[in-house]
Amino acid sequence: MIIDDRLDWLDDWLSDNPEISKDVVYKTPPWNIYRLNPTGQHCIIHSYSEDGAVSVRVNGHDKKSLDIMYRLSPVNVFGVTLMI
Repeated sequence: MIIDDRLDWLDDWLSDNPEISKDVVYKTPPWNIYRLNPTGQHCIIHSYSEDGAVSVRVNGHDKKSLDIMYRLSPVNVFGVTLMI
């Protein structure tokens, strides 16, 4: 039921957006946690751009020392293009 409510909300929110934005949002929903492969950073989607790029909030890492740093001071990264 919760997933259905989220998808209904997402459909309403995306109704006026370009097709590329819809594709990115449906393939990378905002409630999931993602890992950036080259760096090992853990992130969540912060915002979506109309050109298909996203902004992410980095809030974790594979390495314990960096994980603590990102948890104490999360970083926003803009203009990330996802390979999906």
